[in-house]
Amino acid sequence: MSSPNQIRPHSSEYFGEERDYFWNSDYLDLVAQRLSLASVHSVADIGCGVGHWSALLYPRLAGNAHLTGVDLEESHIRDYLARLHQIVADPARLAAMEGSATELPLSDTSVDLATCQTLLLHLKDPESALKEMIRITRPGGLTPGHVLRAIMERDRISHLFSGFIFSDELGASKPSAATFVAARNLLGDAECLGHLGDNVHTDVSGALSAGVRAIHLADVPSTQHLHVEHYVWARDFDSVADIVLVERP
Repeated sequence: MSSPNQIRPHSSEYFGEERDYFWNSDYLDLVAQRLSLASVHSVADIGCGVGHWSALLYPRLAGNAHLTGVDLEESHIRDYLARLHQIVADPARLAAMEGSATELPLSDTSVDLATCQTLLLHLKDPESALKEMIRITRPGGLTPGHVLRAIMERDRISHLFSGFIFSDELGASKPSAATFVAARNLLGDAECLGHLGDNVHTDVSGALSAGVRAIHLADVPSTQHLHVEHYVWARDFDSVADIVLVERP
C-alpha cells in the first residue's frame, strides 16, 4: 500500500485510458496524410509519458519506423516500453531513455520527426525545448508553423516579413521544388528572387530544381554547383548583403 505522502510520477494522474481518446482517429489520419507521416522512418517522442501519443502515431508511420521515447520519469520509461512493445513488432525499432526536454540525450539531426504532446505547458523554458527538438531533427524535417509564427509574433518581428510558408501547412518540405515554387508564387516571380541557405542538398539543390536562385552561405563553395546558372556562393553575411541588396530591374 502506498503512503498518502508518496510522491507520484509527474502527470501520472492524467495517464488513464481516456488518454487514448484525446485525438479523433479521422483527424489523425488527415494530419498523417498532410504531413506524409507514412514516409517518416524515425520519431522522437519528447515527454513521452507512458506512450499514449507514440501508440497513436506508430500505425501512421513508415512500416519500418523507429520510435524513441524521452521522459524525466524512470517509471514512465518502463511503462512506455511495456505499452509500445505490444505494438512494435521488432524490439530493435523501439528505444526509451530518461532525459530533459531542454537537454535531449540525442544526437544532432538524428530523427525525421520530433514531437510532443501536452509537454510545453509544463516547462519553464519551452523555447529551449523547441530548439532542442529542431536540433535533433534532420534537414527537411517538419516544424509546426503555428509554433514558429507565435514565437515571431511574441518577439514582434513577424511584421518584418512579407509572408510565411511552413512545411506542415504546405504539406511539403525542402528540398521539394514545391516549397520554392510556393515561395515564388507568394513573393512574385521576380528575377531577383533568391533562396538563402547553408545546406547543399535541401537549400541549394532544392532551390535550383525550382528555377530559383540559390545563395549558398558556407565557408567554401559547392564544387558540384560552382558553374551552375543561378548558383551564388556567399562566404559570410557581409557577402550576402552585397548579393541581395541589388536594385530591382
